[in-house]
Amino acid sequence: MPDGGTGDEDPAPSASGGLARRRVPACERAAAERTDHPRPGDRAVTASASECGILGQRKAVGHLQAALRRGAPPAWIFHGPFGVGKATAALRFARLLIDPATDDAAIARFEGPPSSADAPLFEAGHPDIHVITRELARFSVLRTLRTRKLTNIPVDLIREHIIGGRLEPSGARILVDPPAYRTSVRGGGKVFIVDEAELLQDEAQNALLKTLEEPPPRTWLIFLTTRIGDLRPTVRSRCQVATFAPLDRDSMRRWLPQSGLALEAAEESWALRLAAGSPGAVAFVARHGLLAWRTPVARAVNDLISARSDPGMVAIFITMIDALTESILEERRNASPNPHGAARSPAAERPLKGRAAEADEADEEPEGDEAEAADAASTGRGAARGEASKVAARRDSVEWLLAALVDEAAERARRAALAGADPEPALRLIDLASQAIPMLDANLNLKSVLADLAALGATPTIATVPFTGRAR
Repeated sequence: MPDGGTGDEDPAPSASGGLARRRVPACERAAAERTDHPRPGDRAVTASASECGILGQRKAVGHLQAALRRGAPPAWIFHGPFGVGKATAALRFARLLIDPATDDAAIARFEGPPSSADAPLFEAGHPDIHVITRELARFSVLRTLRTRKLTNIPVDLIREHIIGGRLEPSGARILVDPPAYRTSVRGGGKVFIVDEAELLQDEAQNALLKTLEEPPPRTWLIFLTTRIGDLRPTVRSRCQVATFAPLDRDSMRRWLPQSGLALEAAEESWALRLAAGSPGAVAFVARHGLLAWRTPVARAVNDLISARSDPGMVAIFITMIDALTESILEERRNASPNPHGAARSPAAERPLKGRAAEADEADEEPEGDEAEAADAASTGRGAARGEASKVAARRDSVEWLLAALVDEAAERARRAALAGADPEPALRLIDLASQAIPMLDANLNLKSVLADLAALGATPTIATVPFTGRAR
């Protein structure tokens, strides 16, 4: 294993029991992960790590700087919670890798040389830095990708934007040249950044192994993930690992005045607790109106741990989820599918209309949910893409609600323990809420899962009642 990490390490559990994946639209990540706040350091590496605008990530940035000085390996995993600087670091690392003007001073600052002839390109979107996100499926040449639910990163998306090959189920009619093996536009090399890499299907991960094992010259792959354990061991073993840690409370409070967020004291305390050391999560909470959740979440948790039943609780939860879903969708509609200041993947730069029409003719008839989406596509692909995006945004919204419930319950358990009271009811609620995601993964109805959670939470003996996802 390369010296950047074991590759088999699992992420540390969060304070809320590891429930909240806190996936947010990839189109927000660059802005959300900016944590600009310089801090002095007494040595070159630590000083640059603190002055580079990636607050609290001295160890990760120092590791990347050392790799740049000695010659960076071609495959990387940037692992850590959402919103702590992974995307910002990946873009800066990518620029330093391929900018011909990169020198020791730029590496020490961990920032591209401002006098570089390519500086305007890096600001506008460099043609040799390619960000692959699940949202790119909406622009695929394959109808079945354009209309699918955006809940993972399928192998055909990886073929289309990185490794090339025959797209399935298009048979022999669509054969994509491997973008990773093309000559770089500017001659300095190519970088492919895979956002939310934990969403890569197993087949997609397996398809990447050959490129990871024998990459083209001056080609780098960077996987950004909040859950390194979801990447296969065969992928992890071929990559260097840079671990990005949550920020401590003092660092978060130093970041807040620079963030431009105007929060009252109570809002600030709640947002910081829910964010669990992630500046990007605080920005997300403020931007999408989650501060309004404080009262209904606190009331719901109080009812649940007190074994009181509120018949309107599920309706309130659904209203909160719907509002956040619409807010996420609106932000996605107004954003580029590649938001990180990078160019679209080279496959996407080729003429799309003819290739899409050809792929539509070759696609097999989808089944199940995809068949329903394909019917919508026949009357308007825009509607189908919108439906697919809505499914993904709704799932993100559910996870944020469950994260808020778990966080509030964890705080109640902490307070109870400090006061010498019984924390068990709050701990039971955490266990129940943590089971909701597997229930949804099993395609159980959202309202049924939430109703079951509310019903079991209001039962004094919830520890002994199985959680099935079916409302009682």
